[in-house]
Amino acid sequence: MKKCVTLLSVCSLVLVLAPLTAQALNMGVGSNFLGYQKANLEVGLGLNSELSPNDLELELGAAVAIDLDRSSGTLVPKFLVPAHLGFNFLYPLSEAKSAKPATLYGFTYFFGLGAAPQVSFGLNFSDPQYYGGPYFQTGFRFKAHNYMTIQVQAEQELLFGGPDWISTNTRAGVSILLSWPPVPKK
Repeated sequence: MKKCVTLLSVCSLVLVLAPLTAQALNMGVGSNFLGYQKANLEVGLGLNSELSPNDLELELGAAVAIDLDRSSGTLVPKFLVPAHLGFNFLYPLSEAKSAKPATLYGFTYFFGLGAAPQVSFGLNFSDPQYYGGPYFQTGFRFKAHNYMTIQVQAEQELLFGGPDWISTNTRAGVSILLSWPPVPKK
């Protein structure tokens, strides 16, 4: 329980301080396949901060995935809280580079690497299990508005911990990035 409170406290502190430098809020929904046993519905929230324009960004995010177990005759929820901190390498397709500017304008492909700590627990924080390890992700973005981008992504994680000691996790989802211009420096 103490580890879970510490993990949630650190994530909360980072989420409170990160908007000071973030340029985009990332909200999404998707599926989480921990150990390829069951699909969990997942909703997530993240912050993206540009480190180099149209080239590199820092991504910090967390999600909540839920699975409902009916095997005992009663409905028992189980929660998974994955977090991630990593870098996304951006590959924008601009009008000048594109063979079909009308259809490809506003597309950006990305590849990301980072670390993914996670905690899994039952109702009332019962039976907590901790995981952690590296991840990579890939996907694309389409700029739908000056302040809104649609993102489709897939993520693969190699996790250490839990009952199996080593497991994999696959996440897939769709999200919306709401961006704002950076605050000018005085």
